[in-house]
Amino acid sequence: MSKILILGDIHGRSFWKEPCNNWEGKIVFLGDYHDPYGEYVDGEPNKDESLANLKELVEFVENKRHTSDVICLLGNHDLSYFNGNGKCRFDYWQQEEVKELISSLNPQLYYVIGDLTPEVPNKYLFSHAGITKNWLGCNNLELRDLDDIDITNLSPLDQIPYSRGGYSIYGSCVWNDLEDFQFQTPYKDYYQIFGHSWRGRTKPLITDKYAMLDCCKPFILNTEINKLEEWKLDS
Repeated sequence: MSKILILGDIHGRSFWKEPCNNWEGKIVFLGDYHDPYGEYVDGEPNKDESLANLKELVEFVENKRHTSDVICLLGNHDLSYFNGNGKCRFDYWQQEEVKELISSLNPQLYYVIGDLTPEVPNKYLFSHAGITKNWLGCNNLELRDLDDIDITNLSPLDQIPYSRGGYSIYGSCVWNDLEDFQFQTPYKDYYQIFGHSWRGRTKPLITDKYAMLDCCKPFILNTEINKLEEWKLDS
């Protein structure tokens, strides 16, 4: 498991198809599968196109899981279909179908590679928006406590930061903004990989502490040499 294919926010886009159909091994989707930008941004899919794309993605994941490990993380847009909070570009007309499709992905809030002890090198923590000690601490949570959160009810996941139009000092692991994350204390010494904070196409932010990959591009993480780079067909 030295190489992992990583896909940032989908929002109805098809950039996941070519890399996923040409990849053997672990895949991590960072969340936000629907709620496209089509009504606001030229060249982006509309809701019907996005729903068709989501159906394709679900079919792919269900088939791929017979032979490979596919991790699907939960994003803020996905969460709103389960508890009705924080709606943005929400698909009211097709919400039940969208909810059912996202449920079939068995989404999780985070994914860890590496042990929880400091002796293990090259540890990685994947989430939709980044996880900080600040947010966990103010809710008296440990990372493992996220496994028990009921996404169908309001919870600390619904803490939306001021920078995102909410009323919380610290954003949750599906709502935290990149600008806030940079000034908070990350969870332990993991290298964090997340999406959520759209900076435009082709504009990821990759640092020595974290990577924000919401940019319509697939990436490859080589865990043996601790290298993250854009996916190419011959990767």
